[in-house]
Amino acid sequence: MSDLDNSTESWENFGENSIDYNPLFETTIYFETRDDAFNWAQKIAFENGSALVKANNGAKNRKKNGLLASYFRCKRHGLPKESDDLEKPRRSHKCSCKFRIRAVQNFVSKNDQETVVWNIVTSEGAGLHNHNVAVYKDGNRHFAGLDAEEKAYVRQQTLAGILPRDIKNGLHLRTPEKPQPSSTQLYNETRKIRKEVRGERNTAQQMLALAVEAKYVHWHEIDSESKELTHIFMAHPEAIKLFRAYPYLVIMDSTYKTNIYKNPLIEMVGVTPTGSSFLIAGSMIPTESDENYKWLLIKLAAILDVTGVASLSVFVTDRELGLISALEQVFPQVEHLLCRWHVNKAINAKTLISFKTEGMRKHVISLMLKP
Repeated sequence: MSDLDNSTESWENFGENSIDYNPLFETTIYFETRDDAFNWAQKIAFENGSALVKANNGAKNRKKNGLLASYFRCKRHGLPKESDDLEKPRRSHKCSCKFRIRAVQNFVSKNDQETVVWNIVTSEGAGLHNHNVAVYKDGNRHFAGLDAEEKAYVRQQTLAGILPRDIKNGLHLRTPEKPQPSSTQLYNETRKIRKEVRGERNTAQQMLALAVEAKYVHWHEIDSESKELTHIFMAHPEAIKLFRAYPYLVIMDSTYKTNIYKNPLIEMVGVTPTGSSFLIAGSMIPTESDENYKWLLIKLAAILDVTGVASLSVFVTDRELGLISALEQVFPQVEHLLCRWHVNKAINAKTLISFKTEGMRKHVISLMLKP
């Protein structure tokens, strides 16, 4: 016996506030195919804040006369599953919902001949969802998915480097009369395309492969045991030319836990005599330790080590102790300054809370900014 045929005692009890959705699916319409029956039921489900899936192909539910039966279940049936995908962490929406209806084959007389058709059958007690149904705003109904033409357009735009939000706007301009995909659906499609392009490489390996293809000057380190990419340093040839022309000031800062690996991403920025800034290089390291900062600073020194090129004068950083220690070892002759923006942020977070009113805080800040 299939688990679909179990008694209703295992279904969740909603009490007096439960809603039986079975009456919505009670119909005398005959459908030519199982897909026609499913599409009709799916439309009703969408209009009432849920979605259905085909539970099986009908092979396990043959009737004695050889005709088939197939179940359509709530999309949230089944046990919840935890995702272990680093690139797409997500929470499972499955919650063991027991809602179901059945499509069965029957014989009907048509033009004096017996014809096989499908009709929808409901089961007592099987019309309840054990979760809240979705409430859609006007014009924002459930979107089933991208069709072949839209997928081709998304692929073309993704490979051209267009951002998903701009692709979504482009889809709306192309077919304003059609329901538009949600941001999640579009991001999933673009993520799938990028994954196909990079093949077996993970995100960090793909970044390194693209740097090699674009002829970046680069160094990297691989863990001897796990074979994982741990350190990356990359600099564009044009950026190196600018750095060698204007090596006087380097500003360094890191973004922390903003990538799927939760590793620090270090940006090194130079400044021209006209006040314009340019990116010198970028580096990803496993942790913000002295040794890791020392590794990237040695690489930075390597791209500047050319006869006749002026040496560095000033480094500007936040109060990252590991970086400050590495600077003293690799560039002992270079002046080090703390970034005023970071200093003011620290004062605002730890000192200004002592001043009770906004007016007092603004007065203190204005005094600090005076030359």
